[in-house]
Amino acid sequence: MNVRTSLARAAALLLAAGAWACPPAALAGEADWPQHQHDARRSGFTPHEVAPPYKVAWTYCFLPERPARRTQAVVCGGRVYVGTQQGVMHCLDAATGKPLWRSAKVGSIQHSAGCADGKVFFGALDGCVYALDARTGEPAWKARTDAGFTVAPLLAGGRVFLGNRRGTFFTLDQRTGREVWRHRIPAPIFNTAATDGEKVFFGGEDMRVYALDVRTGRRVWVGPRLWGMSLKDYHPVVHASRVIVRPMTSFEADIYTGRYSKYGSWPNALPGGWWPVWKGAPPGRKAFDERYAEAQAERAGRMPPELLKAQEAVIEHFRQHPEDQDMFVLDAATGRQALVAPHFRVQSMHGPVTPPVVDPDGLLIVPWVHINHGWARYDLATNRLKELLIPPRPTNADENLNVSCGGRYVFVLHVQEGNANYTGVYDLTARRWWPVPPARVAWYDNLQSGGNPASVAAGRFFHILFYTLVARTTAEDAK
Repeated sequence: MNVRTSLARAAALLLAAGAWACPPAALAGEADWPQHQHDARRSGFTPHEVAPPYKVAWTYCFLPERPARRTQAVVCGGRVYVGTQQGVMHCLDAATGKPLWRSAKVGSIQHSAGCADGKVFFGALDGCVYALDARTGEPAWKARTDAGFTVAPLLAGGRVFLGNRRGTFFTLDQRTGREVWRHRIPAPIFNTAATDGEKVFFGGEDMRVYALDVRTGRRVWVGPRLWGMSLKDYHPVVHASRVIVRPMTSFEADIYTGRYSKYGSWPNALPGGWWPVWKGAPPGRKAFDERYAEAQAERAGRMPPELLKAQEAVIEHFRQHPEDQDMFVLDAATGRQALVAPHFRVQSMHGPVTPPVVDPDGLLIVPWVHINHGWARYDLATNRLKELLIPPRPTNADENLNVSCGGRYVFVLHVQEGNANYTGVYDLTARRWWPVPPARVAWYDNLQSGGNPASVAAGRFFHILFYTLVARTTAEDAK
């Protein structure tokens, strides 16, 4: 299947999902990123492409304010919306970065906003859900609840869905802010919701995933208690009748020691440090660099038969040690675990691992270990990783990287771009990485909670580095 066919199929899938699964702007094919991870399924995918090479188009510094680390820029109608922990929603021109308006100060905004029908929606730590006029920033309505919010709103079917820190999940009318229904669970909700159009899914801090009827709030199912200690910062991904969640694990898993299989072993735990397990004894630095380049050229863009077979060892490990799992694939109809997926807990700074994103062929981009800490394309239908995305240089595993997909391009970014982990854009067609030009933004602490993926819209891709929003574009289009 060529890329054009893949993109057409992806766009058709978004359209087929209907208004419940994606806001009207995205359904119309506009170059928007209207809510967290683009759509109500949290696919992290848009058909809109921003082609390499890249150049910084503009930056905007929020100091003395700062967005929460998990906050993703929302782009709608040529405007960018970002809220800060100091309780101000900012609206910028997507093409130039020019400030268009700042809202009056409200409660601390701890996650991404959402945009639909001429309004910007968000929850705040003061326990209120806000709707502002997207053009002017003037208040449209405010709904007060019983506790604060640290999640992004889910926008679907003319409603706003989000859960608060007391464990109450609310559904509000987008036009008026009127409460449609509420549902209480026995634990705080730090997990942003997703929907398949019939059920809304979210995780509670009791380590269970809940499915509610989108129209009535009736509980459809409660999933089994998952291994791990929190479902904070991130969101379920709804794809191919599955609900995928990645919790924060509570201990170091034996799967990283390499004692059960040389495939995918944790490189830093091996004698001699960083070196390719499958290439023999640890070499010197120069020899290692040569071997790494050889390995990347040999294996990037394909999955050798022996590695397809070796994935069974990873799956078998999780069958024998279910407590080591940190990626759960649930059946959307029942909530039961549908399969045991091959996976690793990498690209995480002691917190939850970035959820997968959907690519143009309907595969999932997930963190993976082979030769190095990198990425792979995962096929739910076969429960196997089909293709390796090996970074061009060695990286460590204990840094948060976040991922999104714009057409054939996979955006892999860290809030400390240029730090220990490789950040760049992977071309699924050419099977090569493109560097991300530095924004020369100072960073001053490490990431130990969920970060923000790039949003791809309006001919740009947008990423928040601590207190600065960076917009990058195709080099010849940059000013």
